[in-house]
Amino acid sequence: MSIQRVYKNKKIDVLDEQGNKIGEVCFNPEDVGAYDAFLNILDKIVESQRKVKDIGEIEDFTDEEIENLKGTEDLEGLEDTFSKMKAIFQITVDLVDEINKDIDSIFGEGITELFLQGSKDIELLMPLLDGVMPIFQEAREQKTDKYLNKPKNDVMA
Repeated sequence: MSIQRVYKNKKIDVLDEQGNKIGEVCFNPEDVGAYDAFLNILDKIVESQRKVKDIGEIEDFTDEEIENLKGTEDLEGLEDTFSKMKAIFQITVDLVDEINKDIDSIFGEGITELFLQGSKDIELLMPLLDGVMPIFQEAREQKTDKYLNKPKNDVMA
């Protein structure tokens, strides 16, 4: 007697700009825990966007205003703008730090570094998140379709 292990992990190559393989993402799209962690990442992104929006508009500097800056004394009227910018940057840094752990727990240690390359640029993670989202969704649909498409008179199906 033997028991055969079932392997459900999906492997996706990570390519650089020239199409060279630089790594691999491996995950089980049918793992409810992984899908829950993925949804939590998306929730954290949405929540961070809400926080940034709550900070309010940041006034753009005109080219003339930038050219006329002579020293730090010219920055005195801009404290509100710099304060808002700092708050937005901190929200982004906190978000990246937080979802790095979540991403590595789903896809493996070091995956975030593969995409971020030491930066805190959330946009660098979007190809990963956008790429795996349909795979998770398809796995969920297949799981739920199995139960939703049963004939109503078939109690044992």
